Amino acid sequence: MTRLSRRSLLRSGTTLVLATTIAGCSGATDSIAMANGDIPGVEDGEIVDHHTFANAHGDQLATRTGTLEWARTSLDRETGDSERHTVWTVRVEGNHVHAVVSGRTLIGKPDVDRLEIYFNDDSTIFLRTRTDGEWTTTSGEPHEIALSKGSFTGTSRLEEASMRKVGAETVNDEELYRFSNMEGGTGDEEVEWFDVHAFVDEDALVHRYQQTLAGTERNTHTSEEWYLTDLGSTTVERPDWVAEADA
Repeated sequence: MTRLSRRSLLRSGTTLVLATTIAGCSGATDSIAMANGDIPGVEDGEIVDHHTFANAHGDQLATRTGTLEWARTSLDRETGDSERHTVWTVRVEGNHVHAVVSGRTLIGKPDVDRLEIYFNDDSTIFLRTRTDGEWTTTSGEPHEIALSKGSFTGTSRLEEASMRKVGAETVNDEELYRFSNMEGGTGDEEVEWFDVHAFVDEDALVHRYQQTLAGTERNTHTSEEWYLTDLGSTTVERPDWVAEADA
C-alpha cells in the first residue's frame, strides 16, 4: 500500500458522507479471469504504475466527457462532529473543467461557503469564491493559486492509492472491474486503517471511487467518493463570471 503522508491525510480531510463499503458487492472472485489485462498501468491485476493509470483515467474522461459528483467529509471520531463537509460537482469536456464546490471548510478557506473553479485550454485558472454572501473573482497560474486540474478530475487521488483487481461487476449495463485495498495496523504513525475501492473500465476510466481512512491526526475519520454521470453527454461552457476575472 502507498503510505499516506501528513499532507495526503490533510488533503483527504477536505472531504462529506461516509463512503459505503462495497466489499459485499456482487461479482465472484473468479471473475478476475474475465479481465483482459490491458488496463493501462495494471499488471497481473495490480496497479504497478500509478502515474500511467491515473493519466489514462484523466485522458479518457477528457475524451469521453463526464461529470464527477463528489462527496467528502471529515469527522472527529470522538465526538462525531463534522469538521469538513463538502459536495463537488465537476464537469469535464476536453481540457475544459468547471468545478462547483459547496459546504464547510473549502480547500483551506474556512470562511468560504462556495467556490467555483474553471480550467480552459491554457494554464490560467479562474477562481470565484463566496464569503458572507460576497463574491470575489480572480485568475492566475497554477503555482499562484495552488490548485490543479487533476485534484478535481480524480487523477491526483488515483496517483496515491494502491489497489488490486478483485472481481468484476455489471454497472449500468457495462462490465467494470472492481479494484480495492483494505489495510490496518500499517505502522504508519498518521494512518490507523485505510480502505479504498474503485470500479474501472478496460481503458482505466474510473466510474466510481470510494475511500475512507482513520488517522491519528486530530483523531479524524475522513471519507470521499465520486460517481461518474452524464458520460459522453457533458458539456462545459465558459462561465459568465470568468470575464470579470479575466479583465
